[in-house]
Formats: sequence, structure tokens, C-alpha cells
Amino acid sequence: MTNIDARGHERADPATRMNMRPMLRTRLRTEAGNVSVLFTVNPGRRTMGDNLYLLERVARDVASAYEQAVFERQRLPRTACRFTGVAALIFGLPCLLAAVVAHLAWALPLRELPTCGSLLPGVSMSVAGTVLLRLGRRV
Repeated sequence: MTNIDARGHERADPATRMNMRPMLRTRLRTEAGNVSVLFTVNPGRRTMGDNLYLLERVARDVASAYEQAVFERQRLPRTACRFTGVAALIFGLPCLLAAVVAHLAWALPLRELPTCGSLLPGVSMSVAGTVLLRLGRRV
């Protein structure tokens, strides 16, 4: 955090119609790292420690709100992945079990089980459900 800015802002001054030489700035930090910078333009007098502390607290609150908004935005895809994954597993595992039981009921050798056409939906749905559940954890 700093209370002076030595760089010139020639292009910003005409756009904002302000003389932006004195500047107070602090980083917005989240657990993921720095996300932005919070500026106070022309604070009006020499900034003291209390002003810097207040700006840092405001920046911390803004960063917390930003992090919460990102989390809320990710909640719906995470829930959808989990729900779809559980539904796929609920459908896939019984199909897989039924294919194996039917294969054994016909007294066919187990080495022919992978060639059975009824096994494919159960395996694919079980794999898709597992992938979606793992993706729902990560998102």
C-alpha cells in the first residue's frame, strides 16, 4: 500500500477532468491472490496511518464480497454436476448389475461379458456419473 504515485496520468486527467497526481491505492487480495487495485484519487490532505488503515479495511471488505460473488456463481454448476452425476450412477449401476446377472443367468462364460451389448449403457452411465461427481467437487 502506498500513498504517493510518481507516475504521470496525462491521458487519465482529461478523461476524468481531474488532476490525479496525489493518489492512495491498495491491492484487493483474496486467497487466490491479487484481483484488483482500489484507488482513492486526490485524498485532499496528507494521508496518515489511520487513512491507510481505513482504505485497507475497505479493500479487504470489497475483496471478500468479490470472493463471495465468485463462489455463488460457481454454486449452480457444482450442484448441477453433482445432481446429474448421482442420477447417472443411480441409473448406470443397476443396468450394469442387471447385465451381469442376465449374462450369468444364461450360463454364458464371463470372458464373453465385455461383448454383451447390454453392458455398454451401464458402464457408460457409471463412468459418466463418476466423472460428473468428481467434476462437481472441483468446480
